[in-house]
Amino acid sequence: MPRYLMAEFHLRQSTSSSLPRVKQPPKASKIPGPFFYAASDDGTDENLLILLHGLGDTHVPFSKLGKSLKLPQTAVLALRAPEQVPFLYEDAYQWYTSFDDLGEIIERPNPTPAFQFLGTVIDHLTNDCTWPLDRIHFFGFAQGGSVAAEFALERWKAQLQPKKVVNSGQEREGANQTNSLKSFASVVTISGPLLSYPTLSTLCPTPTLVAHRSAPSETTLPTNALNFVNGSNYDIVKIVVSHTDKIIDFLKKLSLHNKLKKNKDIEAQNEARDLKTLEHLQDPVAHPDAGSETASLITIDSEDIEKLRLPSFRDQFRDVMPERTANDLAILELADKVKRKREESEGGKESKRRCVDGSIIKPRSVDQPAPIIFIDMLFVSAKKVSIPLLWFTNKSLRWLKDNEALLTTTKATPDADTNTTYRILEVSKITPLLGDESKMTLSQWSEAADNMYRFQSERDKKGHEGAFAACLETPRS
Repeated sequence: MPRYLMAEFHLRQSTSSSLPRVKQPPKASKIPGPFFYAASDDGTDENLLILLHGLGDTHVPFSKLGKSLKLPQTAVLALRAPEQVPFLYEDAYQWYTSFDDLGEIIERPNPTPAFQFLGTVIDHLTNDCTWPLDRIHFFGFAQGGSVAAEFALERWKAQLQPKKVVNSGQEREGANQTNSLKSFASVVTISGPLLSYPTLSTLCPTPTLVAHRSAPSETTLPTNALNFVNGSNYDIVKIVVSHTDKIIDFLKKLSLHNKLKKNKDIEAQNEARDLKTLEHLQDPVAHPDAGSETASLITIDSEDIEKLRLPSFRDQFRDVMPERTANDLAILELADKVKRKREESEGGKESKRRCVDGSIIKPRSVDQPAPIIFIDMLFVSAKKVSIPLLWFTNKSLRWLKDNEALLTTTKATPDADTNTTYRILEVSKITPLLGDESKMTLSQWSEAADNMYRFQSERDKKGHEGAFAACLETPRS
């Protein structure tokens, strides 16, 4: 038997002898967020595989992946990222802040929140659930892969910091720290490069598998990212690359249907190879051979990607759509939604209110003051009911704005032309809360009349020359 196999076997025997075969499952009170955990099917929790999803996803799909793997002597833990992607209503999460205030992707993100989150999880797993650090494996996709690779380095760098030890009243540097250093068992990152490029004096011994697409794909990892993974930070790295230039030129001639179908077949083959490699990284004794080099996917042109974003065009390829392309389309749609939600939530943007004839009114000018704001429900309600003059005093309009979310509404009769049903403000119940119109002073009446004139001008696409505003004009002699 080769010497390295004997040494590995001896190390595992000594480590596992004092640890329980069945580990305690992680507690929800100790992990800050939802997760999925499944013990090993064979009853021996020797390894732990932690799955980290990509940007805009949740742990649910990776939970299904973990259950389907059925790796021997391996428990599975799928974590959900701690931060929700802003401006979205559906479940979409991120490991760190990925979009700026305008909805654009941040080029140099800060992954510190993810480190803090994973640090809490790992401390619980090692201290409370008795998992050895060198039995914990990471599998991350895209942003999750970047976090896994960065966190493994962050944990390793923390151990490299010199520690002072007090001995016989004197301080000395811990010169023999290297022998006590511990690292994770392995890291597999799919299209997830390092976010920072440090250079370590002592390379991290965690075996690392990096898989990415070939140039000119947008998901190709930069050369400097690969260099800092291979040889500058990690000691044992396997990088899966892509097609040769000659093959790429030939594949470009394929139709979009054949490209997608071929990619879907390649994904299935790569999954089998990756699983074999993962088993080898976890237990090289039982699985001495790693999986062969994974095949790279055929690059889909940006023009075709834009076409595939159209549902009517995408439906033609439903049966041959590879998972990677579907994920790329989802990321693009996610970025669009974030940007759109941001624009809708900003003040001074084009209003969604409509004029009396159905056309959209002109946007407000951002450089002109608007001390009094008419809430959208006023415009909607004015199409169906008469709004009392009392509602247009400055005090009433500010009260309506402050209590907009609490205002009583009722269902309006459907529009005859569109058959659309919507809700309007319930005037009879709100008016008593604003006061008594018969007791309005002359100044309040003038103030309310001026605000109502501005309100009717905004309702009418012709502005103050429109019929709704003109009816309030003071007759001239």
